[in-house]
Amino acid sequence: MFEVPMGPDRLDLIEEFVTIGKSFIMAGGWNSFQGIKGIPGYHDTVIEEILPVEIKNNGLNFSVTIR
Repeated sequence: MFEVPMGPDRLDLIEEFVTIGKSFIMAGGWNSFQGIKGIPGYHDTVIEEILPVEIKNNGLNFSVTIR
């Protein structure tokens, strides 16, 4: 595996894909969900909006949201 940087334009494409009813599965590691200095990589992004979980700012807790 290798890391592929995703800018805001690609994140918007993922949001559009999910909005039209397509499936999206996300797997991520430490940086995605806990992040450097407790700042998760996908906090406050479109990815956080489309996933059924809230990525907390402290990177230590996850809570499931019902959408």
